[in-house]
Amino acid sequence: PKSPPSIDKFNCGGIIEGKKRCDDPTMLYWCDADEGEVCAKARYDAGKSCNNDEYQTSWNDGRKMHLLKGSLLGYFLVEMLRLAIVELDSLEQTGVFYRNDPVEAIRILKGEEEVE
Repeated sequence: PKSPPSIDKFNCGGIIEGKKRCDDPTMLYWCDADEGEVCAKARYDAGKSCNNDEYQTSWNDGRKMHLLKGSLLGYFLVEMLRLAIVELDSLEQTGVFYRNDPVEAIRILKGEEEVE
């Protein structure tokens, strides 16, 4: 089965996006890897939408790494929002949180943070 586009050609034989650590400070210690050539070509494959290759260097992350980082950050933020909603729901169920008085709810929540 074919991999989803976001991870297809992301890892080529342990080489992520066709780059690896190196001793070249001019490349910010990230150099193109010969064995990851297939992934390196796919790193900036933006199609016809982007003809500017000014920032497409070995030490800059490619679109797939940016997609991975963005997905992880998005998942983290959604999870924190879910936990906040669960906490507010539990406060409402116990009668501690009153919808018609948000100032009182903030005072109660700040008091809980100081106790813990």
